[in-house]
Amino acid sequence: MPSQSKHEWKEEDFEIGPMLGKGSFGKVYLARTKEHQYICALKCTSDKVPLNKVLRELRIQSKLRHPNVLRTLGCYEKDIHHKKRLVIIMEYAACGSLDQIMRHGEYSNGFEERIASNIIKQVMSAVDYCHDQNIIHRDIKLENVMVGYDGQIKVGDFGLAKFSLDWNETYCGTGEYMAPEFYKKERYDKSVDYWSVGILTYELLCGHTPFWRKEEQGISYGGLMLKRIINLEYEMPGHFSDDAQNFIKGFLQLKPQDRKSFKQALTHPWIINASEPKSTTVSDVTERQESLDGLMEKLSI
Repeated sequence: MPSQSKHEWKEEDFEIGPMLGKGSFGKVYLARTKEHQYICALKCTSDKVPLNKVLRELRIQSKLRHPNVLRTLGCYEKDIHHKKRLVIIMEYAACGSLDQIMRHGEYSNGFEERIASNIIKQVMSAVDYCHDQNIIHRDIKLENVMVGYDGQIKVGDFGLAKFSLDWNETYCGTGEYMAPEFYKKERYDKSVDYWSVGILTYELLCGHTPFWRKEEQGISYGGLMLKRIINLEYEMPGHFSDDAQNFIKGFLQLKPQDRKSFKQALTHPWIINASEPKSTTVSDVTERQESLDGLMEKLSI
């Protein structure tokens, strides 16, 4: 990416391609810089998202420099329907999110353990780095873990992240991934991220979170799931290895102080024993994804 102040970027600097996704935050587009042909993603924020929240996310993510953290490269303003919108220039994760890979492919029932272990190793490395920068993520889930063109994991979406490792009280996150202390309306710290990674690990291995029940989908489901979370009621599928089960249990502890830290978990046998060369990591399961050249052909340029 060319070195340029965030105040210097403008819409005319980019060739903008297809929309990659949309949500409550706004829309994300594939793009390429005209001068250097650098491929990136443009996140056009919604006017429904408070500006202070957008600026907080931008401030946090601009501070981070880690190979497993989706990088924010700059921003600019644009007028849409006579309203100012902030457009955030981001690193492009060519293979999409883990959610897209699992929900729309042959991996809906989970990955094999060595691939899941490699993914979790990179997620822990990224979030542990964030903790070292005094940042709690607070929304680790499939949708927020991206995969780069070479299969490298990229943790993104810092919309709920916060500068503070001390006790917090704000209720936020995504239901199935939220630690018990959220539901009990207790103060919490960075250990809520440990819990979420435990949930994510379980999901990567079987395709659903530990407190989810297919047969209970309906109006009362949320309450039933909540009860199981605060009582730590879940079962390990029979195909999980002993190391995988032990690894997950290290994070899914009701008392925050009993949870393994990421630094401790990075030395766990399930992580160490599953280490593989890069060619046998998550890039294996994204080989059927569109190539970067194919994506850029959609730009018609």
